[in-house]
Amino acid sequence: MKNVREGFMLTKTRFQRLWRLLASTAPRPLLIITALLLLLIGLPLANRATFAGNTVGSFEIDGDLTVEHAVPPAEPIDWDSSPFPAALTTFTDGTGPTDDIFGQGSKEDTQSTWNCVAGSAPPKDDIVNEISINGASPIAGEIAVRFAPAGGVQKQFLYANWSRLSNNGDAHIDYEFNQADPSTTPASPGCPQLPARSPGDFLISFDTQNGGGSITLSAFTWNGSAFVPLSVGSQGNLWDAAVNTAASITGLTATGTNLFGELALNVTDTIGEIPCNKVLFASMKTRASTSLSAEVKDRTKVKPLNFTVFNPAGANASGNAFAARIQDTVLGINQTLPAATPATCTQGVCSSQSGIGSTSNSNQVLNVAVPPPGGSVLQANVLSASSTNARRARARLTRRQTPRLILASPSLPGSTS
Repeated sequence: MKNVREGFMLTKTRFQRLWRLLASTAPRPLLIITALLLLLIGLPLANRATFAGNTVGSFEIDGDLTVEHAVPPAEPIDWDSSPFPAALTTFTDGTGPTDDIFGQGSKEDTQSTWNCVAGSAPPKDDIVNEISINGASPIAGEIAVRFAPAGGVQKQFLYANWSRLSNNGDAHIDYEFNQADPSTTPASPGCPQLPARSPGDFLISFDTQNGGGSITLSAFTWNGSAFVPLSVGSQGNLWDAAVNTAASITGLTATGTNLFGELALNVTDTIGEIPCNKVLFASMKTRASTSLSAEVKDRTKVKPLNFTVFNPAGANASGNAFAARIQDTVLGINQTLPAATPATCTQGVCSSQSGIGSTSNSNQVLNVAVPPPGGSVLQANVLSASSTNARRARARLTRRQTPRLILASPSLPGSTS
């Protein structure tokens, strides 16, 4: 480090001497050109320093879809990371007179005013299918949720993106997450396509000003009658967001600035971690302005939020990782299997797994035995089950009288769900 500092000081000293020499001898136009060249020489380092700060949630929030660094390492990720390390919830939306939109007078914060119709959304508020990663069919937006390190601690992050038809105004786009199923609990008589709000629902809003020069990210939770703002801190700390500042970017089928946007939000420290077994329905909407009392314009179809998180290294299972019950009406068996000793597994249920877990359905081997007094009635070897999301699996064992074996797996630390 000392040599680096000495080298820097030497370079700085030589630069100062050179500049004094030029200033005393060179014509003014030459001085201006020299100053511009020196600024250009410094730009790459400045850009790298800025980029290093735009990685909230270990994600490249830089207004494009492509990874900007050599791989490996895989982190930080971007939308075209392969494989993308979290499941994606994707949205599509049309444009023109058959688009799914809100009727006039529909206000964001008052679902009773919602009227869901077909028609054309204002171009600046029109969510359209313009995101095409690696040649895939274009989509209008995506959401992903995963855990990533932040300050040495694993935190839950949510990532999202959007694309719109026109940049002739500011973008006001939100992602709403509801617990109710619209098929049973619709938002209003005029909008059965979207779910009614219930306490604990939340909304994330992406708002631009000055053509994307200023971006605000907000989060709100529904308390039963109104949205309550949540603290999201400052940009670059708990959240980051960007729009495309280059007119043409890889993966965007349209040309123009401020047509694509992306965000990363630390969910753990803002909204609160979302359990992986939480059932949520998500949708994208646009508003006329930043205000939550503004009219809503365009909408996507609601989609169940995909919470699958790929973490095979944490899916190791051993010992009594599974509970099981045997039911057989012919034999009169209705018995919960007792705990087993993994080393012998002479009775009960034990599980073992070699190596890192995976998303396959063949990484669990269970040995099951139900020994009543006097000997075994039922025994099974090599019963396969998945350790990835086997909260409740059923298997039938072939024998003369077929009992029913019910496996129930608790959440394994670090397993996927």
